[in-house]
Amino acid sequence: MSQLKDFYIRIPKKLIFISFLIALILDFIPVPTTLAWLPDATLLVLIFWLANCPHYINLGMSFIVGLLIDIGTTFSLGGHALAYVLAAYIIIINHRQFGVQNYGFQAVLVLISLLLSELVLMIIQFIDSHRFVGWATFIAPLVGAILWLPLSKLMNSLLHSQRFH
Repeated sequence: MSQLKDFYIRIPKKLIFISFLIALILDFIPVPTTLAWLPDATLLVLIFWLANCPHYINLGMSFIVGLLIDIGTTFSLGGHALAYVLAAYIIIINHRQFGVQNYGFQAVLVLISLLLSELVLMIIQFIDSHRFVGWATFIAPLVGAILWLPLSKLMNSLLHSQRFH
């Protein structure tokens, strides 16, 4: 048990903070509607840390990060928080399978989480503004699932290089 504890203790909290900060900044940049296919960077980073560091990043952190996104993007307060908690729940209940399966299985779980998040946000926006955003918003989860492999490899390489130095 001490090896497992050492593994999680060595994860640099500074790396977690910086990765969330970069993702938040990317999501706060206003983009035109022609770039609606871009995935939610903060949710992708959240999914990575939920899968790789569940002792520090959990549903509570998902809620807080979602509130930060709501505040930064002027979305209905609590909308992203709800969407992130539901997406995080999908990853948490499949945590054991997520870590041992190949990237294809991981990408499917990421796709399901991102689709659930987009669906929740679409419903909230429809209730709030009485307008349908369009089916094109479901392209972003597909792009996010495709980007999961490079993001995961990049974050794992950063994680392992930071952990042993």
